[in-house]
Amino acid sequence: MRRSPLHVDLSPDERTTLEHWQRCSTVPNGLAQRVRVVLRFAGGQTIRQVARDLGLARNTAKLWLHRFLEKRLEGFDDLPRSGRPVSFSPSGGHPLGQDRLRAAG
Repeated sequence: MRRSPLHVDLSPDERTTLEHWQRCSTVPNGLAQRVRVVLRFAGGQTIRQVARDLGLARNTAKLWLHRFLEKRLEGFDDLPRSGRPVSFSPSGGHPLGQDRLRAAG
């Protein structure tokens, strides 16, 4: 019996999209994990059962459920990470468009 105040009702379109993302092999693993949390909870499992079955902390499962309830499908997107910004772009140039570093001499 579910004791959580959270309740997830999926529209048919949302359920179709989530099930597609769960099956798709090109979806990032983190997104697929978040989708599994929502689908299992919407299917009647408790947060504790979902977290245990997926090997997550209960707080992590709750976080994804809350984020889904607030933003629906857009809530699955990763939020920007904190930390030092990159100092060089992946292409090898400076991120601000300046010339590349030159060897001294």
